[in-house]
Amino acid sequence: MTAMSELPNLYGPEGFSAILSHHGVPMKFKSVRTSWEEDVELHVLRFACDCGLTAEVHTRELDGGPEMVRRRQGGQ
Repeated sequence: MTAMSELPNLYGPEGFSAILSHHGVPMKFKSVRTSWEEDVELHVLRFACDCGLTAEVHTRELDGGPEMVRRRQGGQ
């Protein structure tokens, strides 16, 4: 048996990691959506449980990552 902390759990464009579970069963990563709010990069990560329960995790990346660097340089 593998401990929960040892399970592979990379999600999203920058390798967000998290283990979400519902009644002890790990939820499966389904999709990610990225958008911008001024200089803040927003991510919505979607997960689903085998029982049908769904969850969304919302993150705010203040430094903007590589896309922000490109935008600051005029889209080059």
